[in-house]
Amino acid sequence: MKTIAFSLAALALTVGLSPPAAAQTPIPVSALARESAIQSATLSPDGRHLAALTSSDGRAVRISIWETADLNKPPVLFGLGSGAERADVHFLGLNWVANDRLLVLANQPLTTGPSAEGRGFTYLARLVDLQGQDWIEPLRRGGTRSEIEAFADKFLNVSLFDTLPEDEEHILLEYNDFRRGSTDIYKVDVRTGAGERVARAGNDESFVSVVDKDGVPRVKQYITNTGGAWTVGYRVLNRTTNQWEDQPALSYPIRDRRSIQVLDFDPENPNLLLVNDNHDSDLTTIKGYDLGRKAFVETLFGHPRFDAAGVVFDRQNEQGVATGILGFAYSGAATDVYWADAAWKARHDALQAQFPGQYVRFIGNSRDGGLKLVEVSSSTQPPVYYLFKNDSELIKIGDSNPLINPATLAPSELVYYNARDGLRIPAFLTLPGGYQRGSSRIPTVILPHGGPWARDSNDWDQSGWVQFLASRGYAVLQPQYRGSDGWGAALWKAGDREWGQKMQDDKDDGAKWLVDQGIADPDRMAMFGYSYGGFAAMAAAVRPDSPYKCAIAGAGVSDLDWAKRTWGESRIQRQMQGDTVGGMNPLRNVSQINVPMLVYSGDRDQTVPIVQSRQWVAALQSARAPIRYFEVKDMPHSLPWWPSWQEQTLTEISNYLASDCGGGGL
Repeated sequence: MKTIAFSLAALALTVGLSPPAAAQTPIPVSALARESAIQSATLSPDGRHLAALTSSDGRAVRISIWETADLNKPPVLFGLGSGAERADVHFLGLNWVANDRLLVLANQPLTTGPSAEGRGFTYLARLVDLQGQDWIEPLRRGGTRSEIEAFADKFLNVSLFDTLPEDEEHILLEYNDFRRGSTDIYKVDVRTGAGERVARAGNDESFVSVVDKDGVPRVKQYITNTGGAWTVGYRVLNRTTNQWEDQPALSYPIRDRRSIQVLDFDPENPNLLLVNDNHDSDLTTIKGYDLGRKAFVETLFGHPRFDAAGVVFDRQNEQGVATGILGFAYSGAATDVYWADAAWKARHDALQAQFPGQYVRFIGNSRDGGLKLVEVSSSTQPPVYYLFKNDSELIKIGDSNPLINPATLAPSELVYYNARDGLRIPAFLTLPGGYQRGSSRIPTVILPHGGPWARDSNDWDQSGWVQFLASRGYAVLQPQYRGSDGWGAALWKAGDREWGQKMQDDKDDGAKWLVDQGIADPDRMAMFGYSYGGFAAMAAAVRPDSPYKCAIAGAGVSDLDWAKRTWGESRIQRQMQGDTVGGMNPLRNVSQINVPMLVYSGDRDQTVPIVQSRQWVAALQSARAPIRYFEVKDMPHSLPWWPSWQEQTLTEISNYLASDCGGGGL
């Protein structure tokens, strides 16, 4: 079973007074600053084996492989082989590519020069057997190469495109050559790593992960310029003529920011594409697009309040190919599924009854349908994996973080409040365990997400920030401010050119709403944000009449002009997102600083270079503003973050809020 998640291709940026007594004990830094005990669990096609990334000590990550017939038997356990096992090589994920083969993805730091811009990561892909003995680099180039050519290979990115379920000996890999500016699809032998190119996309093209029953890539997205305006379109390969044909009904001016994604073919109709689209609607819906007519012919699913997110397919057959539609995913408080198939709905509801208040998701199944892999999680529960046998026996595989006791945590709640101009703003509110709403006023942290074209959910927070703060007695509000994606086009586009202005009003209005609700102490509020959220924290510190006692900015953009230039360097990105960047520039308003700050950044950040934090700190120091700053060695911009990075940042944030925020702490 496969769920296709909706995504938009866009450049993203994500106490002297003691807190009130709460029922829970503060989550220790050590409980969050660790590798998951189990993650990336996946079931082999024949159902005989289960694989996952595991860590027994919270530091070293290994691959574990169990026999599903005897889960009490210790798993086969191994790391990255062929002499390449190093402390700085970090597993990112794994996929079954045959019943006896895995494709493993990893990364490691790569330094190409003395400046911050030359400190990034390189990515590895390896095929491996189930004993960890036979490691193969797919598409490895043979022959003699110069040092320059060998070095340039560090910038090649290989990723899984399709597992080709009807061909047990081959997979499709996507091979991005950044030097040449092209993307190739290779058919690769899972035992030798050798491959042949089967498709190529040019500079202004990219492949969409849509493959027909014969294993042929069928859909490309392209961008073209007409009269200075860029248009996004799609081409579909006609198998009869072997020509790529434009689909005019799927094209749109990039400035319109139409949310459209080709998902897959309808399993019962090879001429019908399933498309996620918001044309003529605030919310995205799942539609059927007829290739013969080159037109939309039906709407299959729409939710009255939330964006549609994808399609859940039935893959319980001998080959593991899609044979029907089971349901539709949508972006509610978290990603959830509307089950169209009665049997699967009953199956899901029966499991859901065992885990009230949590999200129960089927993340894989054997081709005969006898085994299903289940993930259970919530805002208070890190993911837990179960094996569901014959729709009757539920066997726990492992808890991703057994050091967290869900009973001591407080759930996140989806709430709404009105901004000062009347716009309705969604938000997630998390209150400390044991706190009775309105019984007293408590210290509060406003926690805006990054992006800004992103959103939060009330599922488990991978960063750990929400429950980490709530367990220390703080109310935590995550405003889904204008400019957030995934809540409809109106809220998304309302953030255009309102950085530090109306987007910031939404956050301050959320703080005021908490005060009006009798929850927040107006004299004990802080803002903490990372990436775009770091920009928001910087903006909060220089806006007049700030409601915050202090602000914490992680990897924030301090110079709005830099962001606009950066997103404007690409002729395409400029029209898609760069032109939406505008508003109040914190760096130009340093003289207005009225809130003390904690600032930090990773020195391998390639999304928001560390110079953005360094210049902000230098400006505040010149203005003699209260500032505390630290840098995190080797940390990039985005997850997954290594335990040492989490340990340093969580400790600094906790200590700052407790002791230094505004002088004396929050």
